[in-house]
Amino acid sequence: MTDGGRGTPATVGPPGRGLTGMRRRVEELHGRLEAGPRDGGGFQVEAWLPVPEATA
Repeated sequence: MTDGGRGTPATVGPPGRGLTGMRRRVEELHGRLEAGPRDGGGFQVEAWLPVPEATA
């Protein structure tokens, strides 16, 4: 997911939302999450999740 860098007003929500919550859920699935500013402006979030092998 990426954005163009315009931003939104800060909101306070329940715990477990946002980057910290996303990272925790991805790591629980043995995946990896990277988030940070993009070259040229904006912000990017990438998640990699393992895909189980099919059983015959």
